Amino acid sequence: MNALKAMAKVVSTILVLSLVFAFSACDLFKGSLELESFTVDRSSVKTVYYIGEEIDFSEIRATVKYSDETLNVEYTYNDLTITYDADITATVGMKTVKVSFMDPHLNVEQTAEVSITVKEDPNAVKHDSYVVDTTGMKTDYFVGDTIDLAGIKVIERFTNGGADVEMTDLSTIAYDYDEDITSTAGSKSILVTYNGEDAGAITITVRKPDITVFELDTTGVTLEYNVGDTVSFTGLVANVTYENGDTAEITAFEFVTDLESLTDECGTKQVTVKVNDEISGTTRNESFTVKVDGITEYVLNTDSVKTEYLIGDTVSFVGLLVTEKWYFADDKYISFADLSFDYSDDITSIAGNYSVSVSYNGGVIGTVKIKVEIPNVSSATLDTANVTTEYNVGDTVSLAGLSATIVYENGITRTVNEFTAVTDLAAVTSTVG
Repeated sequence: MNALKAMAKVVSTILVLSLVFAFSACDLFKGSLELESFTVDRSSVKTVYYIGEEIDFSEIRATVKYSDETLNVEYTYNDLTITYDADITATVGMKTVKVSFMDPHLNVEQTAEVSITVKEDPNAVKHDSYVVDTTGMKTDYFVGDTIDLAGIKVIERFTNGGADVEMTDLSTIAYDYDEDITSTAGSKSILVTYNGEDAGAITITVRKPDITVFELDTTGVTLEYNVGDTVSFTGLVANVTYENGDTAEITAFEFVTDLESLTDECGTKQVTVKVNDEISGTTRNESFTVKVDGITEYVLNTDSVKTEYLIGDTVSFVGLLVTEKWYFADDKYISFADLSFDYSDDITSIAGNYSVSVSYNGGVIGTVKIKVEIPNVSSATLDTANVTTEYNVGDTVSLAGLSATIVYENGITRTVNEFTAVTDLAAVTSTVG
């Protein structure tokens, strides 16, 4: 019987040594493989482009060579990843296109770079300038009239024989003229820019009638604001009737009221404007009313919010109701999705009482108080599957691989991999048993 055990031990030793040798040989072969080159055939790719042209590497060929020639291969477009900036052909110059593939033998990404040249197409039709067409505009005014820019047209002109084009989108048009451009008679100019470029000027003629009637008109003016808003009374006009029976609108006013502090507090405010008319020699003060609304407070209702937790629980504030109260407007309920809560991810890792800040629109509007308590342990199980449990006399005992699974009363499970041995490990292998 002892002879059979000895023979079995010898056979096991031989098998283990054979396996070790086999794995070592595989690792040695893999470590000796090297990439000698990853070369893109430049004749297979287009390397010169005009501005705005799309990159085309569809015919690309790339050769990969290894220290083991049997693995050499040629890759084409579908085998490679072509990477470049989205606006690579937006400007002229030398640009770089990255070509890469995931090496199936070395398990790393291999890359190469291809330089391309982007240049301007000498035959392309190019933008030359913008000019204004005032044919359909009002260009004759009385003193005090409001400038009316309706009917303006912007024409784009091109080089290389390109036909003129009328711009349909006038959102980028800008005008440069004094607010009081119609306060004096004469020939005046309104400078115009389009897309940031000079587009010429609008020439208007202003005539001087006397004022007989003055009426302040707030139709179309924003009269309701919130606390902290910057006020703008764009659209405020004075309807004027002159001695010749003509009428006009004045839009240049001096504000007697301090507009910067107008929205500091909620309430109904009076705004007074002063108009000096040099033609008639009169000065008029007129007032209009604005409302300034604002939030007076936030009320947090936590009746439906869970505020007591066990260690390891996930915190949730679902059910929190927040009411936003306004000076003029009706109360508003803040959507839970618009709230944010400031607390650490491990807030339930330690028992105690905590305050969680509640924020809305970037500002703290209140707090929710929660309590975290220690849960009871339901069960604890040691896992020795990966632990060495057989030793010879004198061996050093190791607890490496030992783990424990702890289940708490709230269903939270925790795995422990660090232990302090109560037993004297040095004495464990001092005797057989």
